[in-house]
Amino acid sequence: MLSPRWRKLLRDVALTPGRVALMVLAMAAGVCALATMLSSYTILSRETTRNYLDTNPPSATLQLARIDAPLLAAIRAFPGIAQAQASGTVGVTLAAQGQGDALPLTIFVVDDFNALRINTVYREQGAWPPPDGSLLLERDALRLIGQRIGQRIAVGTGHGAPQSLPISGTVHDPALPPASRGQTVYAYATPATVAALGLDASLRQLKLTVSEQPMNVDAIEATVARLALWLRQNGHAVERIRIPPPGEHPHQKVMTSILAMLLVFSGVALLLSAVLTATVMGGMLRQQRRQIGVMKTIGARRGQIAGLYLTLVLALAGVATALGMTAGLAAGRAFSRVVLNQILNFTMHSGAIPHWCYLLLIAAGVLLPLAIAAVPIMQASAATVQAAISDTGAHGQRYAAPAPAAWLDR
Repeated sequence: MLSPRWRKLLRDVALTPGRVALMVLAMAAGVCALATMLSSYTILSRETTRNYLDTNPPSATLQLARIDAPLLAAIRAFPGIAQAQASGTVGVTLAAQGQGDALPLTIFVVDDFNALRINTVYREQGAWPPPDGSLLLERDALRLIGQRIGQRIAVGTGHGAPQSLPISGTVHDPALPPASRGQTVYAYATPATVAALGLDASLRQLKLTVSEQPMNVDAIEATVARLALWLRQNGHAVERIRIPPPGEHPHQKVMTSILAMLLVFSGVALLLSAVLTATVMGGMLRQQRRQIGVMKTIGARRGQIAGLYLTLVLALAGVATALGMTAGLAAGRAFSRVVLNQILNFTMHSGAIPHWCYLLLIAAGVLLPLAIAAVPIMQASAATVQAAISDTGAHGQRYAAPAPAAWLDR
């Protein structure tokens, strides 16, 4: 048999389903917001770093006038250089079937597809490596231009009529953004294919990784400076040097800043939901001041009364946390998948969420509403018997108050 005070608590819940539902909904919404952004933050931070590092990004990129096989071999043997790779880039236009204006097409020139070790791309469909006279397209380009593997596309070089080249396959390049309407389409070809278009197929871009302290930007700069000096001394002009932040995706700082801002907003949402819960609970307590006075008259202690209402908040917060966490974690995984696949052109390898996230969400979803609701609960339970019994109720206080206070009360 339940004691009288617990039967009273259950009856209070049954008599005020609207207020109880409002408190559960408010707390669940706050927990859901926090769970969505916290899970998104952890998943996107982990998966962005993993996808980017899996491509073996270059420690530095140098632009030279021309890179031939002997020079590349000498660079690979240079002290402090772990890997070196030469490539080229040409810009043309693509007159895709069903499109109005021609799309910009960037062709990456690769002399040996089987020797790609830096900024690696992954084979998706079709031939690998691409035969001479054909193109490999980045995987999203087929959807954009409405073509299929084996079909031919018209490539305009600005010199003469457009030339027709077959699509031999598709690849996935995580270092590139997804193709979208009006944006650049990316393709890969051999030097022979580019030369057949009447374009310069020279390899000018040198990508390299260092063997010592590859995540230390100072060590990278020192090694690259020695290499650049050696190149100049041997008659090879270095036109440009680019050293990106080691192991960091170009968009990672921006993405992390936006996610951190949204995470703060979700924390504020949870705090406001806890305040709303405490406000609703305070309204219930004002209506039940005479009941509290009666309980104290027949022997109820302050701790028992406070524990009664704190238990109610604890139970409601537990239910709300379970609902909010379930929905929020699912939303966080879905949001992360959209960002990774459609914005960053990455693959979501895992949707796992660290255990500390679960503990943090449970603690925030249960303890925060409990702590804030404890303020009106402790005030109500501390009322004397005389003050509680002689209370006229919330409605009487409302209409007896001055006009501004009555408006705020309503």
